Amino acid sequence: MNVVIVDDTQINVTLMQALVNRIDGCKPICFTDSAVGLQWCIDNDPDLIIVDYMMPAPDGIEFIQRIRAVPSKAEVPM
Repeated sequence: MNVVIVDDTQINVTLMQALVNRIDGCKPICFTDSAVGLQWCIDNDPDLIIVDYMMPAPDGIEFIQRIRAVPSKAEVPM
């Protein structure tokens, strides 16, 4: 299971990555640049996306809106 973590603060990414690593079958895929993370999510198949609300553009709200606009990603849990 691909768990995407998007947060502009590295310590938050490191913490979430450690938590996801503790779950069998889950692979954390981490980004501190929301634009890069967004593109990865559009081009690939995330199973779950953990996204920070307050980030440089695109912020968490815009990130979610843009993912939801992609028909094949509209149902990915966030």
